[in-house]
Order: sequence, then structure tokens, then C-alpha cells
Amino acid sequence: MSKKAIIVPLIVGGVMVVLGGTIAAISAASAGGISFLSTAEPYVERHIDVASSTVNINVNEVNNKIVVNKSSTVTEVSFSVYENTDEYYVTSETDTDFTIDYHNDIPWNKKIFYYPVNSRTMTITIPENYQGSLDINTTNAIIDVNDISVNGEINLESVNGLITVDNTFASGKIVVHTTNSKIELQNVTTSNNLSATSINALIRLEDIQAVDVTIQTTNGRIDAEDIESANMSLTTTNGQVIVSDIDVDAETRLITTNG
Repeated sequence: MSKKAIIVPLIVGGVMVVLGGTIAAISAASAGGISFLSTAEPYVERHIDVASSTVNINVNEVNNKIVVNKSSTVTEVSFSVYENTDEYYVTSETDTDFTIDYHNDIPWNKKIFYYPVNSRTMTITIPENYQGSLDINTTNAIIDVNDISVNGEINLESVNGLITVDNTFASGKIVVHTTNSKIELQNVTTSNNLSATSINALIRLEDIQAVDVTIQTTNGRIDAEDIESANMSLTTTNGQVIVSDIDVDAETRLITTNG
């Protein structure tokens, strides 16, 4: 028997096995059985407390929602995170900074069917009138900041994730950046400047107080209502700029292309 006569059936058989496995996986997923197929271990909650009550908080997360809120009963920052053997967080602290970084050591043989089997959200709780800054970075996930006050800067950045900030005060700059998703800022006050940038998405502002307000997006609308500032610049391409109840001391710049 020729080698070709042996090799061809082997190739066909291998293709059929792969195809059968793929169909089975799709069928299981459609039936809600993706967790059954997953090679990921369930996530377990872990609480992390920050020793200092004044350090700057630096967060580097991946693909997981981040929620920031305050508590009137705490005096230090705390984190609630979810980990398993392959996905976990590493922390470091100096006199001025506390940093938390997401890490994963998912083995190659697990990655094909590695699906989360329960939800993961990082929750950050800070004291009232926190004496430090927040620098938060994630990818493909929501950042939700609500009802906080910091005596420092707030920097929020996501990739392809919605960012919302509500009822928030910062004595320093507030900088918000995302791509391909909305930014919503409501009842936000800073003693410094506020800037927000996005790509291909709406930016909405309501009840904003800042020294300078600088907003820029592409292929998206800008809605600005009840703004109080010294200078305001709203720039978009291929989108509308809609403003109402604006109180600007010096200069207002409204710029759009094809909108």
C-alpha cells in the first residue's frame, strides 16, 4: 500500500475530529454549557487593604470592569478582586504610591477552552475626601466612578470600554480617555482642568465645573449641558456638537467637521 493511501485517510480523520470537536463546543455554548467546557478554575474573592491613607492609587487591569466608590466608615483604601490559580494580582507599595497589577499565567494547553465561569469585577472603596490620586487603566472593560472626592488627580483610561463618572470632585486634573466607546460625565467638579477624549463614540457632559474643559472625539457627538469654566473647547469630526446652559468666562471653541 502506498504512503499516500495511508496519509490521506489520516488527514481526513484528523479534520473530522477537529470539526466534530468544534461543532460540539458550539452546540454546548449555544445550550449554555460553556462553563462545562471551560478549563478555567472558578474565581475566588480576595480583599486587599492599603496601609497608607494618603498614597496615590495605580491600577493596571485587563478585560475586567472596575467600580470606584466611597465609604464614610473606612479610613483607608480597600480592593475586592477575584482570582484563581492562573489569574491573580500583584501589589507593591511605597511611601507615595500603591500599585496593583493584573497577571495571568494561563498555560498554553488551557487557553483554547479558557472561559471565565463566574463574573469578575474589581471594586475599589476609598474614604471620604481621600488625600491621594487615582490612576486607573483597563482594556475592553467599563470604568464606573461614583460619588467620590479626592485631594489629587483622577486619570481614567480604557480601551473599547465605557467610562462613567458621576458626583465626583478632584482638586487636581481629571483626565478621561477611551476608544470606540462612550464617556459620560455628570456632576463633576475639579479645581483644575478637565479633559476627555474618545474615538468613534459619544461624549456627554452635564453639570461640570472646571478651570478649562477640553473634549475631543472622532465620528461621535458631543453633548454639553450646564458647564461652568474659564475656557471650553469641544471638537469632533463627522458629528454634532450640542450645547446648552453654558457659562464660560473667556473662550468657547465649538469645532466639527461634516456635522
